[in-house]
Amino acid sequence: MLASILPGLRDLRTPLTTGYLYFLTIWLAFGKDRLLPAETDSRLLNRIHDLAELLGPPAVLAAVSFAAYLLGSIVTIRTIKMPEGLLKVLKAGRDSARDQLTVWVAEQAATLEANDRGARALIGRRDLPQLFRDQLQEILDHVDVDPTDEQRALNAGLSEQELDRSRQRRALTSALTLSATDDHDALVTRLQIERETLYNDYDRLRSEAELRFSIFIPLIALAVVASALWSVWCLFTLLLPCILLGQAVRLQARADERVRQALVRGVVKSPTIEALTQIQTPSAVVG
Repeated sequence: MLASILPGLRDLRTPLTTGYLYFLTIWLAFGKDRLLPAETDSRLLNRIHDLAELLGPPAVLAAVSFAAYLLGSIVTIRTIKMPEGLLKVLKAGRDSARDQLTVWVAEQAATLEANDRGARALIGRRDLPQLFRDQLQEILDHVDVDPTDEQRALNAGLSEQELDRSRQRRALTSALTLSATDDHDALVTRLQIERETLYNDYDRLRSEAELRFSIFIPLIALAVVASALWSVWCLFTLLLPCILLGQAVRLQARADERVRQALVRGVVKSPTIEALTQIQTPSAVVG
């Protein structure tokens, strides 16, 4: 029972905490006199005052909590885009799961090529996802020959056909890597259905990362407001959101690692890879 409740509590915690932090920052920045003046000509504010006095503090707290939850739901940050170099620094090391995915993708591409399923042959398949075929076509139009094959061509005189096969191999590998990213949501859904324990571990890490991403901005705003109202030394508290951001990136990387490992180990299957392995007849080729 507890296992079924915890995911819901995690989903409630992030928007509620984020909303409260924004409300606290707004309250400190503007104060009671501006936000809730004792005397005002606004009929709306007067009626809100009357309602608050009628219902009492518990109802006011419930209403504020609900408003904080709504605000937090709107401004919750799932992830933050940042330069690849900075990501590597924040992750504090190599991304072993991504390395495993790279090897796995290369193996899938080699298998397809060995079965005469090169990039050009796959572009015209109706039974493959349209997004995958479009990406494959786009990559194939701009991909270069593998530098190793290009050097071999200079040294050993590889034929144009062999060089084209090198381009197709690189294009297919790139398209499969993109598909692993595009299929992420589908992989998570399959993981939830087929391996609940592994999914719960992923969901816990994702939720912890999401909480830190979401409170990153309001904590910065809170530190700036506190420094303006109290002391410039409060700016040193900006270290806290920076630390939380680093933790969020690492937690998100660990969550994504769970999905990649499940894909590489065959626990769940990528819809795109599944479609590729099920190609059997030439009848699906676009004529």
